[in-house]
Amino acid sequence: LPALLALGIAVLGALSGGSVGLAARLHRRRGLSLVERVRRAVAAGRLTVVYQPLVRIHDGRLTGVEALARLTDECGDAIPPEVFIRVAEEHGLIGTITRIVIRTALADMRPRLLERTDFYCGVNLGAADILDPTLCGFLNGEVARNGLDPRQIVLEITERSTADHEQLIEGMTAFSGHGYEFFIDDFGTGYSSLAYL
Repeated sequence: LPALLALGIAVLGALSGGSVGLAARLHRRRGLSLVERVRRAVAAGRLTVVYQPLVRIHDGRLTGVEALARLTDECGDAIPPEVFIRVAEEHGLIGTITRIVIRTALADMRPRLLERTDFYCGVNLGAADILDPTLCGFLNGEVARNGLDPRQIVLEITERSTADHEQLIEGMTAFSGHGYEFFIDDFGTGYSSLAYL
């Protein structure tokens, strides 16, 4: 009987402790706005990059990868890309995220890019990134630091809002002048229509 009583008390204590911990975690997360959760996660280095393989259909050959950002908050919960990218664009965090993705992707893919000159790495850019006058220099620096060919870096435009097309063309021209190619990401959704193209 004393052993059963002790076991019961231990189980109740564990359940109580777990409940209090879960309640505290939920309270802390509820107390933070989504913007603050994203801001803190980026600052804490909780942004990771995963790679979507791009395969040529007729022969099944891997031709490249698309670098995709993933973010988890301080509780370890994933914040979906469609959520944190929108928040980052609206609150001036997208430039930081773009730079982290570029630096990580080029370092991770460096061996494959050096091994195969026909292999490429795609990185998503929004209109704000293309219009950022410092991003092209940053990208050039990362490409040079890794000893890569700019022609192996594909910039995928993920346009989610309207932008001045003349300014966008100027920005794209600056990147193209260094050898970078452009793809249109998620063509046919949002503003990525035939008229936009």
